[in-house]
Amino acid sequence: MLDAVETAAARLDSVPGPLFAEERTALAAYEWVAGHCSHSPITGVAALARPDDILIRAEERAARTMAIHEKRHGGVRRFATGGAHALAWVLGESDDQP
Repeated sequence: MLDAVETAAARLDSVPGPLFAEERTALAAYEWVAGHCSHSPITGVAALARPDDILIRAEERAARTMAIHEKRHGGVRRFATGGAHALAWVLGESDDQP
């Protein structure tokens, strides 16, 4: 799965022009899962190594909760939605790769 995550990150990173909020968070999530970021994309938890499935699941749930919170600004919801979708794909809970 790590190879697929790296490929997904490279695909998003090569998109010309600015990324949409959902894409930026998906890219950040992929980079975090691959061990290339020092903090998780949604909660900002420090990462000393590649996250395991328990941490990925916790981050996905935090993103999902943030995405459905009706009082959040639309941009925040879109940002969280991108992370939730990307992490659900990483966990094998979705076939739709953002």
